[in-house]
Amino acid sequence: MLLCLRRALGVFLVFALVAACKRSDARDANQDSGETKQEASAETPEPDLADRAFPLLAWSVHLIETEYFDQSRFDAKAQLKSALEGVGMQTPEFFAEVEGSDVSLSVRAARATYDLGEVETLADAADMLEQMLVFAQTELDLEPEALHAMEYAAINGLLAPLDPHTILLTPEEHADLGERTRGSFGGIGAEIQVDGRAVVVVRVLPGMPAEEAGLRGGDVLLRIAGQSTVSMSVAEAQALLRGPVGTTVEVKVRRKSKSLDVTIERAQIRLDSVTATALPGGVTYFRIARFQEDTSAKLREAITAASEANALEGIVIDLRGNGGGLLVEATEIVDLFVPRGELVIVRSVFGREVDEARENTAVPGDVPVVVLVDEEAASAAEIVSGGLQALGRAVVLGRSTFGKGSVQVVRPAAPYGRELALKLTIAEYLVAGDGKIQARGVVPDLELLPVEPTGLDHVVRYYDLERFERARERARMAHHPSARHETLDAREIVSDARLRYLSSLTLPPELQGVAGLPEVMRDPEVRIAAAVVKAVPSGLDAPGRRAAVAAVQETLQEAEAPRIAAALAKADVIWGPEGDRDAPLVATARILTPLPIEAGSAFELEVSVTNNGSEVARRVHAITDCERERLDGIELLFGDIEAGQSQTRTLELHVMPWYADFVGDLDVHVHAGEPDDTPDSTSRAIFETRALPRPALSYDVWIVDDPALVGVAPKRPASEPVPGLPEFSVQGNGDGMMQPGERVLLAFRAYNHGEGDSPDVRAFLRNLSGEQGLLEEGFVQLGALPVGESVSGAFGIWVKDDADPSRPFLLDLTVGDAVLRVTASDAMRLKVLPSARERSEVASALRVGAEPLALRSGAHASASVAADVAPGTVLSFEGKFGAWLYTVAPDEPSRRWFVAEDHGGLSEADAKSASPKGIVARRGVRPPTLDLRAVPRRTTAAVLELEGVTSHPRHLRDVVVMVRPAGPGQSDKKVEYVTAGPDGETLEFEAEIPLELGGNRIHVLARSDGDVQSSRELWVYRAQ
Repeated sequence: MLLCLRRALGVFLVFALVAACKRSDARDANQDSGETKQEASAETPEPDLADRAFPLLAWSVHLIETEYFDQSRFDAKAQLKSALEGVGMQTPEFFAEVEGSDVSLSVRAARATYDLGEVETLADAADMLEQMLVFAQTELDLEPEALHAMEYAAINGLLAPLDPHTILLTPEEHADLGERTRGSFGGIGAEIQVDGRAVVVVRVLPGMPAEEAGLRGGDVLLRIAGQSTVSMSVAEAQALLRGPVGTTVEVKVRRKSKSLDVTIERAQIRLDSVTATALPGGVTYFRIARFQEDTSAKLREAITAASEANALEGIVIDLRGNGGGLLVEATEIVDLFVPRGELVIVRSVFGREVDEARENTAVPGDVPVVVLVDEEAASAAEIVSGGLQALGRAVVLGRSTFGKGSVQVVRPAAPYGRELALKLTIAEYLVAGDGKIQARGVVPDLELLPVEPTGLDHVVRYYDLERFERARERARMAHHPSARHETLDAREIVSDARLRYLSSLTLPPELQGVAGLPEVMRDPEVRIAAAVVKAVPSGLDAPGRRAAVAAVQETLQEAEAPRIAAALAKADVIWGPEGDRDAPLVATARILTPLPIEAGSAFELEVSVTNNGSEVARRVHAITDCERERLDGIELLFGDIEAGQSQTRTLELHVMPWYADFVGDLDVHVHAGEPDDTPDSTSRAIFETRALPRPALSYDVWIVDDPALVGVAPKRPASEPVPGLPEFSVQGNGDGMMQPGERVLLAFRAYNHGEGDSPDVRAFLRNLSGEQGLLEEGFVQLGALPVGESVSGAFGIWVKDDADPSRPFLLDLTVGDAVLRVTASDAMRLKVLPSARERSEVASALRVGAEPLALRSGAHASASVAADVAPGTVLSFEGKFGAWLYTVAPDEPSRRWFVAEDHGGLSEADAKSASPKGIVARRGVRPPTLDLRAVPRRTTAAVLELEGVTSHPRHLRDVVVMVRPAGPGQSDKKVEYVTAGPDGETLEFEAEIPLELGGNRIHVLARSDGDVQSSRELWVYRAQ
């Protein structure tokens, strides 16, 4: 096919990571338009990685320097700065400030300076970046997974200024990509979803292992491969169900009133990428869901079958939502429809090369073709739609596509035991006539725009194009570091013809009652495509095709107009025919509710529009524009306004309860008819909100493993027993630790020590090491929690009989408020002891010596410190477990505190002297307090001086300050990092924050030990 691709696909640098390579012709290779997985032979020298501290970084840069399609984009200094920003956002302790050619790097309290003047090439950038990562690791001493994550962030930051598709894929992302491009995997053949907190089988695929094993739709999966599905996501459940073909997986199922144990042997599961449906009038509808290894062959088979069943009068190809896949499959599909011409042009480091069509068509040239696309159609889907359009073989309907016009290959590697991959852009593809797709997309011949009533009077999604994710994505990508490489004229992505239709799955009257009508005909866009394919003949040149499309558009719009008008009449809007787009309108917008509006409250927005002209203003509408997303893009329809008349609409809107203090503009843009670049009138209302007093949540946690304490312990959430499963009951020795075979309560008490009440507190528990045990439940709803009060709860946990004492039991507990979005969370690493120790009931009283004493939550040195005891305090101990004494917590009868019997400084004392006065309980998970000096909500200054103080009763880690300017696609930028030092309990900080025009979101994060954190959000509006 293409020499450049054959060359590029023949390059693979092994560096002792992945050893299997092969070469294949480009027509047969898995290469492609974005989702390619290809192993290639080593034809270039391998980089020397023997002495590299971060070999993955050096390997990635070597591949980029060798294979990247446009090396004019290389800017070593800018890419190094981007890498530093990437690491800084992933690792809070890492903070780099660039001033001129100097980089000042702070990692916790350590400082280092680097000279960017020495960086000329990407290899230089990689060398310096590696030095910085080594410096960071020296200070942070990260665990392997965290260290790898920091390296991944550095690599992706380094690549970001090149293009949005050249990225390092994590092991999880790489595995997912492989499944999507192959279209097959080892699994059981069942669709699942999370319903509430349960994993439920939605559908069992015919003939697949799940069906053969007796699994049914509606079955609840309680356990998969021995792991409880409580709090498990769909992705986590799928990962357990999938595996090598021929292996088995055991699942425990609840089916109505009984439970079942089912063993399923995994088989190869293929995902059908092509489906065919016969439509009325001899039209066949082909849905292509993805471009995988067999898609073109499957489409050829489906076309042959359809033509043998009936004469083909037209073809509709549906590519909506198709994110792409393999380039070779896309070009093969275009080749099915055209006997000659340029299927695709590829521009790479090897120059411009063309893949020409072959005499291999499957569809006669006189059969008309329509392709349906939308804003999510990308990559290979754009090659097919854009290629058929450019070659005059198809009419394209829908909305401008995503705009991914580049070719990637995936280079796998396994430097740390799990296979990951570098996905890099090796070429840019163009359609026939050198039509560019990157950042522009395929512009349809006829744009389809749904009219969507909301159910609210006067509020209808009609003209606003930002509701389509493609428009939002363009805005986001405008802020991507690589955006400077793409120039975009808005006129290039706008169709000449538009058709607005009523969005409804209800069949129009003329089709209701028609026998045998396929379900897809309920989709309005499929019906439109079927009408267009019958009205626009094949073989027209571009002007002829435009004229034919314009004619059918007019006919279809005439049919849709009364449906739209009837729907708008239900929304109390009179919608006459299209009129003059420029009308002398005057709009006035005002907020009727007194300002500031309290978060969580409703307010009224009044918009009045006056027509100062001498003619009727047709199809008048207003669209809101606000920094707060939920108040942005609200479309208010007025309809027709007579000359000299006014109309007023009052709309009730809501301020979300979690909103911070905010001052900003709420603009209302008014147009008559189709909007153009300049509104006919604009009115601005100043919008101001006041945040609710914020709660601050913390919690303490302990293990109840003594059946005698269950009666006084916090209660588990009520749940119905599962038939066939033993009822959960606590079984353990009472030492506050976990041992194999125990059943314990993970008890907790949540506190609100903030400024405001917490209206809806909930607790979520996730099992991060399913092989160690099972959760009985993962969610507890606790209700309201006023300031200064506490509430308790518990989760049941089964420690497996074969739990491994060499590995911790990993649990993540989050206590949060569902209304105000305040949380406290911690990832716990609980020790599993190999065996239980005997308890002896020997009471004693001991006096604490001259040094304070720490009591632990379990009878082991790994247990967390639960309380501090002042010198001289007399403690009463009830007994001991092995060499560990225990006492009962004064205010929590289900909790025991422990101290080693041989702890120095303890002496015998009179039990009558025992008192809890010298005992101070620790709050196990308590985020730092965070107070910020008041800042102006609105300013004209370019820089904001922010001051604050954070504290913690034991130990602070640091404070991070970030800012994000207004607009979609903007990202946070770290502007300050301050470490508290090894013994810090209070930290004052200040930061200079650059402000851009409009709303600026300032995010302040304070962290204590264990990555427990508090955050505050501020909004500051910078005016002209």
